[in-house]
Amino acid sequence: MVVLTYYVDGRTSGKCGIREPLSERETFGSWSAATCVILLIKLADKTLFCGHMSCGWKGNETTKAKVAEAVKELLIKSVTAENQGCSWAYTTGGGDITSKWMRDAMIAWFKRTPDKVSNTDLTDGYFNGDGNFEVSGKVTNGSYQVNDGAFHIGPLH
Repeated sequence: MVVLTYYVDGRTSGKCGIREPLSERETFGSWSAATCVILLIKLADKTLFCGHMSCGWKGNETTKAKVAEAVKELLIKSVTAENQGCSWAYTTGGGDITSKWMRDAMIAWFKRTPDKVSNTDLTDGYFNGDGNFEVSGKVTNGSYQVNDGAFHIGPLH
């Protein structure tokens, strides 16, 4: 299972990268799904908002357009009143709330010490080693990178 990770730093810009989970237990979604889209939003005050969507697409069903639409929907739901006051919510296609174990697992996943530093070796797909959660832009495993640079999200209301 390939995971596409979108990380937003502050309220206006972000970088995205792609990496494979280290094990099946780190996929956070349906094990039969070919693609899972995860969005992390970190506000200026360091508050983490998290959206998670297990898209459930298999094999060739996953297209760049479908992933882009899923990311757009997830962004909207994560930064608007629909998710106001709830840091870890609105996650899978079934609409279930992110459980504590998933939240803890995701935090651990994104903080995991990499074997290599991504900003010097972009082949590992990990976050870089300086602790700011920046993601390498390397695309691996034939995955789609929907946004390869800065992008804008609206202010929180």
